[in-house]
Amino acid sequence: MISLETARELMERSRTRATWLSRQTFWLLLLGIVLGGLLASPGWLSGSRFVQVLLPQFVLICIILWVYSRTQRQRRIAAMVSAAWGAIQLKDWTQAEAVITKLLRRPIQPVFVRAQSLMALAAVAENQKQYDVSQHILETVLQEPNADASVLYAARVALAGTLLRNSQLTDAVSMIDKLVRMELPPALRAQVELLNLFRLVLMGQTQEAVAGAEERRALFRRHLSTRAGYGYALLSAAFDRSGQTDRAAELWRDATLLIRPAEIVDRFGEVRSVAAKYPSTEWPL
Repeated sequence: MISLETARELMERSRTRATWLSRQTFWLLLLGIVLGGLLASPGWLSGSRFVQVLLPQFVLICIILWVYSRTQRQRRIAAMVSAAWGAIQLKDWTQAEAVITKLLRRPIQPVFVRAQSLMALAAVAENQKQYDVSQHILETVLQEPNADASVLYAARVALAGTLLRNSQLTDAVSMIDKLVRMELPPALRAQVELLNLFRLVLMGQTQEAVAGAEERRALFRRHLSTRAGYGYALLSAAFDRSGQTDRAAELWRDATLLIRPAEIVDRFGEVRSVAAKYPSTEWPL
């Protein structure tokens, strides 16, 4: 379980320190001092053929090792970020938490990679229903001045959803309205529409939720993969509340064809009555 204290510790540990404080910089500085001392005594340096040959080779090896270690470190970080998000996609939340907490215990560069890592941590916290923790992490991501624009958009969408779950409705509605008015890529637009639909169902705005249902359904189908099932379930709840039971039953069957009913209800408790009322698609054993 990711507590607020754990999240704060990981965010602090993963923060990049000033370059002059790093271990690599220390050794390069030490090497520079040694070279400076040698160059300050040119007579001694020129009098030793062995030093003349060995010293340049030693400096070159040090530089190669430094570059190699940094490159390997970046590859390991990239692999771990990919593994964490892969586990999230597969809903292997235990593995995702293990990978991302291990990754964030050391400084991460560049900034956009750290932001992606923090987004993964926020997703794990949200799955654990630690919404206060998720909110704190996402607000930290949004304060990163050099984070990638797509990561910042995704953070805003995730934060708006977390604010809804934390009952901070005024802030959530304001943020969602801004997102709806933005020009976004279709994939992000689908996520915003799913979030907006959740807001409408949560706040009982049934008619507005039902309006444009076919457009929303098509958008979810094209861009959300199996997560479109969440959108269908929310649409089913909206139609059920508006008295259109046949349409609600059809959408619930479509939703449970993509995601198991228990998983849908766990994520969106607002559809619990729909799950109890309409038959679900049977999953094979």
